[in-house]
Amino acid sequence: MTRPDADFRLFYETTAKEIYAFAYLVAGDKGEDFAAEAYSRALARWSDVSGYERPDAWVRRVIVNLLVSRARREKVQQLFLQRTRKELTENDQIDNAEDKLLLQQALRELSPKQRAVIVLRYWSDLSLKETARAMGCSMSSVNAHLGRARSKLESALGEAYIQDPAHKSSGSGPQDPSTQRAHPGRPT
Repeated sequence: MTRPDADFRLFYETTAKEIYAFAYLVAGDKGEDFAAEAYSRALARWSDVSGYERPDAWVRRVIVNLLVSRARREKVQQLFLQRTRKELTENDQIDNAEDKLLLQQALRELSPKQRAVIVLRYWSDLSLKETARAMGCSMSSVNAHLGRARSKLESALGEAYIQDPAHKSSGSGPQDPSTQRAHPGRPT
């Protein structure tokens, strides 16, 4: 009886050259990353995967799934960017190029999660509950990311850019903050 890690190592050594070549052919420069991720997933599930008739076919399928997921994500991002560019042109919410550059730079300084929360909450105009669902995390996590992101943006842009009626402590907002929508410059 062989140890699982030794069994996996043998599998990797005998299939890696072919798998990495396959990944490169289907995914180009990202192929190596996809192959490494597929092997990582195979190792995590090795007790099941090793029992398959062709574990290498399972690894190839994971690579294809990763490629399809990435393509979907990129398509959604592309559609979002097209829509937002059109809305920016139509609404002209940010008037001059200097402000646009300042905002882009400030957003790049945020962590990916903070940036996602800001975009979902303010650009997509989602409630806290909807943002939490979209992010796959709790509302308290959304609030934490949102608070840190707003602080960073306020420092970078000044208070005039960061006015969120949902976070004012006047008590005049809706009773359930999880359903309240917030968008800078829009009444709630």
